[in-house]
Amino acid sequence: MFWGWKKKCLKIILTNTATKGVSKRIVMELTEKLKAEIDQRSYVSLLEQWRMAPLGDQMFQGESGKYFAQRMKELRGSGVDHVSASKSIGWRN
Repeated sequence: MFWGWKKKCLKIILTNTATKGVSKRIVMELTEKLKAEIDQRSYVSLLEQWRMAPLGDQMFQGESGKYFAQRMKELRGSGVDHVSASKSIGWRN
């Protein structure tokens, strides 16, 4: 399924040479403010960010990424017409 593939691709690992090759993942901290911002947005708005964000976007890393995906799943489960939402956004070429 597409979602699993996208999550695997978003796990970008950066190597910090100053720390002698120790790998670090850059992630966005999940704060109460960020949760509130995600919670107030519509499914279409979340889907558009998910689809159009560049590969490795920090929003979709770590806990913030899990929360973002969870919120989209909740909205989709509440009866949002996800097909129409997807078609209204389209794809960037």
